[in-house]
Amino acid sequence: MTAACCAASAPAIWRSAIAGWSRSTGRTTSWNGRPPRPEPAGETFRRTCRPQAHCRLGKISAPLIGWSHLRATVLSDGHRNGCQPESARREPAIFRADGARMSDIIDIDQIRDAYDTVPYDSHSFPATSPDHLETVAHLFGLSAPRVATSRVLELGCASGGNILPLALRYPESHVVGIDLSPVQIAAGRRAAAELGLKNIELHQGDLGEIAPTLGVFDYIICHGVYSWVPPDVQEAILRVCRENLAPDGVAHVSYNCYPGWKAKEVIRDAMILRGRHAGSKDRPLAYARGMIDFLAGVADPNSLMGRIVAEQSGALNSFHESYLQHEFLELYNSPCYFGDFVAAAEKAGLAYLGDAEPSTMFVANFGASVAAPLLQECGDSQVRLEQYLDFVSNRTFRQTLLVHADRAGDISYRLDGERLRALHVAAFLPPQGDAVLDDAPWPYGPAGSRPLILPQRSVKAAAAALTAAWPGTLDFRSLMAAVEAALPEGMPAEAEAEVTDLIELLVMQDRGKVRLGPVAKPGLALAVPEMWRRYAACMAEAGMARVANAWHESIVLDVVERCLMPHLDGTQEDGELIDRLVECVATGDLSFRLADRMASDPGDIRRCAKEHLDRVKAQFPRRFVF
Repeated sequence: MTAACCAASAPAIWRSAIAGWSRSTGRTTSWNGRPPRPEPAGETFRRTCRPQAHCRLGKISAPLIGWSHLRATVLSDGHRNGCQPESARREPAIFRADGARMSDIIDIDQIRDAYDTVPYDSHSFPATSPDHLETVAHLFGLSAPRVATSRVLELGCASGGNILPLALRYPESHVVGIDLSPVQIAAGRRAAAELGLKNIELHQGDLGEIAPTLGVFDYIICHGVYSWVPPDVQEAILRVCRENLAPDGVAHVSYNCYPGWKAKEVIRDAMILRGRHAGSKDRPLAYARGMIDFLAGVADPNSLMGRIVAEQSGALNSFHESYLQHEFLELYNSPCYFGDFVAAAEKAGLAYLGDAEPSTMFVANFGASVAAPLLQECGDSQVRLEQYLDFVSNRTFRQTLLVHADRAGDISYRLDGERLRALHVAAFLPPQGDAVLDDAPWPYGPAGSRPLILPQRSVKAAAAALTAAWPGTLDFRSLMAAVEAALPEGMPAEAEAEVTDLIELLVMQDRGKVRLGPVAKPGLALAVPEMWRRYAACMAEAGMARVANAWHESIVLDVVERCLMPHLDGTQEDGELIDRLVECVATGDLSFRLADRMASDPGDIRRCAKEHLDRVKAQFPRRFVF
């Protein structure tokens, strides 16, 4: 079955890239740094009937109310502050008076209009979550502020899609977002007001003009901005990461990187060459893609150009047009080598902590033929080692974590057993076939995936316990208790060390999820907390059918889930939820297609509704971890 829904008419709530030096690319990366394909517009279900939505979602219509209680004062000495009513103080002076405005460089209005025309989604990115940043810092020997009461700053926040869930999840935290686009900031403020959030503030302004008086933040996020701005704004981003970062804070900065982007620059240059001759502002992308189609047809397939075009043309045909527009036709797209970025960060008074994807840092993941010579070549230089690995993997994108330079001496890239045992771990590791709890090696992992070969009965028992708890976490004590219960003949003396090694393997190979706090496994009941149902409704009203789960992953709601979400309070029986879906069909918000026709018979409609409810129930525990 295919769930197909038309695009909602939504306000321009996504960030303008060059206009605000604040574009979010929406990128997440795979183990080798390459961005995965964006989600398709709909989801495909292999069944006999498919629902179709007739979208009636309009623009956010809530008035600009309640903003006075969303702002916070900024004390003159830049220390932490609390929220006060609008009447209690004047607008804080958070932008530098002496900064060069971006409007002195290019026509901001023109570029803002271009990004409003082809917007980017504003939603959560798991690698930017403060929970994740805190955990990575812990892995490499540093302590970071407690997330629940932290202060978080996002540079280039668009309409707040990445930070609204943080403010919602942690009511004692304080979250600040800055973006140049007043349209997007206004949309974010409306969403915050509709959700009743009093711990978030959104400011419109240039990133290059942020002053220390904005305050001190435990976590600073700058995702999908650094490569898409001129050099002076790049320097300003790193300056803010130094001036506004708490002494024990962590900053996240993502960017396109070489060497992988060398080949993609050829594609970008070719697309820009033809795209600039489009006769209408609505046609540059179509013209630009035509250039790649032309080269694919005439370039010698054995030439370097032919190989580059062949490699990239398939990806270009699969990506959403918003990705292509902003990735390949932007005014600025300046990749850099990882080593050069670290040098710039060090010049700004910062130090490299690690990658937001720690698995990319471990040379052992690349095999002995790579690890042995590079360890000899690079010695103790983690930066040099990773720069070599970027060449090995032809890496195109990085998410780098930074701390203050005076903390560099405390960073350790050797994973410590005590720190590993302090983690809460989630992993889905079913046996591939009928495994026996003995000490014979056996493959574990989801069907179709590259398996982990687990050789000890204690580790196999731990894998079974983690799988039973998935997608929730287990702490080390609970994990060892489950291992002991699974081995009635008694645990071997080395069981704790073996399970610790398993956790290390999961971290190194990115085969699980880890946190410093627990994540509870959802129950079987279709129950979504009220605040997250309101959040989903707010996002749907803005034309973005998404929610953010406890891992800060962006969950795209299909048509049926959107219809059900307002009713998933845990009190309604299956029959009542089926009634809700039937009502959506009656109102024209949902329809089902059978193999050869649209479902119109009440019996067919109800059968399809039940089939889709069963599907949602089966997927629910894995998708909706709140």
